Amino acid sequence: MAPNGDYVVIWASYGQDNADGESGIFAQLFNADGSTNGGEFQVNTYTAGYQQVSSVSMADNGNFVVTWGSENQDGSNYGVFGQLFDANGNPIGSEFQVNTTTDNAQLYNDVVMLPDGRFVVAFQSVNADTSVDLLIQRFNSDGSKLGGEIQVNAVSDMDYFPIPSITADAYGNFTVAWNDSSDGEGNGVFVRSYDWDGNALSGETQVNTTTWDNQSFPDVVAQAGGGFIVVWGGNGAGDDQGVFTQRYGLATDEQAGSMTFELVLESAPTDDVVIPISVTDGSEASLSTASITFTSGNWNIPQTVTVTGIQDFIADGDQAYSVDIGPATSTDPNFNGLDPANLSLINVANTAPQMSEWFDSDWDSRKQLTISSAQVADDVSNFPVLITLNADADLAAEALANGDDIVFTAADGVTQLAHEIEFFDETTGEIRAWVKADLSGTVDTDIYLYFGNSASGPQENVAGVWDNYVGVYHLSESPDGTPGELIDSSGNGNHGATEGTMDATDSVPTAVGQGLAFDGIDDKIRIPNSASLNTITDEATFSLWINYVDAADGQHQIVMTSEDRFSATDGYEWASNGAGDHFFYPDATTPDGNYNVGDNPFTNGTWHHLAATMDFSTKEVKIYVDGEPMEFTSEGVPANWTTTTTSTADLLWGGNPDRATRYFLGMMDEIRIADVARSQAWLLTEYNNQNAPGAFLSVGSSESREDQ
Repeated sequence: MAPNGDYVVIWASYGQDNADGESGIFAQLFNADGSTNGGEFQVNTYTAGYQQVSSVSMADNGNFVVTWGSENQDGSNYGVFGQLFDANGNPIGSEFQVNTTTDNAQLYNDVVMLPDGRFVVAFQSVNADTSVDLLIQRFNSDGSKLGGEIQVNAVSDMDYFPIPSITADAYGNFTVAWNDSSDGEGNGVFVRSYDWDGNALSGETQVNTTTWDNQSFPDVVAQAGGGFIVVWGGNGAGDDQGVFTQRYGLATDEQAGSMTFELVLESAPTDDVVIPISVTDGSEASLSTASITFTSGNWNIPQTVTVTGIQDFIADGDQAYSVDIGPATSTDPNFNGLDPANLSLINVANTAPQMSEWFDSDWDSRKQLTISSAQVADDVSNFPVLITLNADADLAAEALANGDDIVFTAADGVTQLAHEIEFFDETTGEIRAWVKADLSGTVDTDIYLYFGNSASGPQENVAGVWDNYVGVYHLSESPDGTPGELIDSSGNGNHGATEGTMDATDSVPTAVGQGLAFDGIDDKIRIPNSASLNTITDEATFSLWINYVDAADGQHQIVMTSEDRFSATDGYEWASNGAGDHFFYPDATTPDGNYNVGDNPFTNGTWHHLAATMDFSTKEVKIYVDGEPMEFTSEGVPANWTTTTTSTADLLWGGNPDRATRYFLGMMDEIRIADVARSQAWLLTEYNNQNAPGAFLSVGSSESREDQ
């Protein structure tokens, strides 16, 4: 309908457009008063077969577009076609094909035209496996296509025809509603919104609350004041064959995007009417006021409430919430208890935050570091991220020589993150640091690196990075056998020492930075038993980077044991046997029947990330190589189990003096001990991060505080 009230009606008519007796599309223009404007006219030019399932929409100047499904016109079953008309019903240009995809059927469709004549068509498309996708195609006002088809149902293909409905606001934002069978019970109703450029403003959002049986045939319409209303038929509260509706306001977003609504009374009260207003999730949105008051003097003056989205810096996707309105309080019985309908909104996730907040005015520069979600196996919290910059001229020129002014923050640019600098070269700007952050497996994670404060004191919080570990050893020290020489970064004081004939020549470049070379004769690392190690009683993870010279050299090679392993008492052993088969003994006492063993997983001369997890309640051991679980056989494990409490001996890495032929030959780095059983997602993300830090994150250009 045009703003002046003129409108057009379309329909399918059988046997009217040719002699084959099948249907064509016809139309009739009407004036605002309901009188006809001219006679009915045929819409479709191609008349063979069926033309049916039609839709129409009109611009402000009276021009309109009609779309329909046409049998075999695109060469494969049904396709969707359209025709533009001017306000008098004269064709503008020729009939055009909507669908680019032509395989199988494209039939059910709906079209919406913007006030300026641009339009969007939503239509279903059947795949070869009979599943169905919902597509949209944008058009310029002259009928030319804008961009390509966009698939709406991003989650999965549908097995039910998604009969679509589409609506748009005056700014070009449009919303599609459809049926889908993925609400768990029969058919449900879903919506998704886009801006004119085709960017999704929301994910697939389920509209219906009642899921039992079917909810079908939705229709969606934009509201003049913003937002949209969805109506559908089916099962719902109070009626198993009813008509139901759900109202949505304009979506807020995490970049402080807002929407407004107005309240006004229909008659004058005899006393003040106070209407409380609240949001169901204060982490997603805020309100301009917590209540509004109407009096006998302002009852007919609309009062505006603004709802503003909040950036929560959590990768949780689009979040639905409500604005609860009322019930009102008043001594006037006509208004006391008045309870207007609540509003349903969506706070759109900020997938690319543009933050202007600055950590501190004493810092001159920063760089944005973007961690690729494709490298993060799943959401992980409090994760120590390796930040490696091989050289950075800006850091070399502006950061303090000792790196004390280096700061890392969350995406808001303000919240400081705990970090440890393992290595910094003030000449080249090369840095190797560990930063504790929450990472998303679906949305890229941004953090900021600040520098350039000549008066800064130390900003490191080493223990804060590793507070979910019992021992962390970077092995970057030059070994000389001094007790406590291998620093434990966890803050628990479980410092280690090298033993054997290790010296400075055994400090070698590794997959991560610097590590240690073991000679296969008597080299090992000793981590003394301690009270904190003895608290590992529920779960455990031991991990490291390892590089074998020859994993199958005919001799056992120890990764880690407790010193009492061969003393007829409780003790661990983690090693490879002479054939290279890898095993872990959670209780290596006599009889020798308590082990997990699998085929040799290692490539000689190659760095591998190796981890063993222990669940003390289920007596389960898992071994991961490069983030992937090993397949192995198990014998005697549930009946035999050792905790670090029952084993009071030191932990030895690389060998045990009780077995002179079982020393490890190769290199180790990044030894870690945790009192939790790390998930595969954590370990795979750890591997991705440390194996290829350049692919794990990208570095933005330097930003100056003066430019903010």
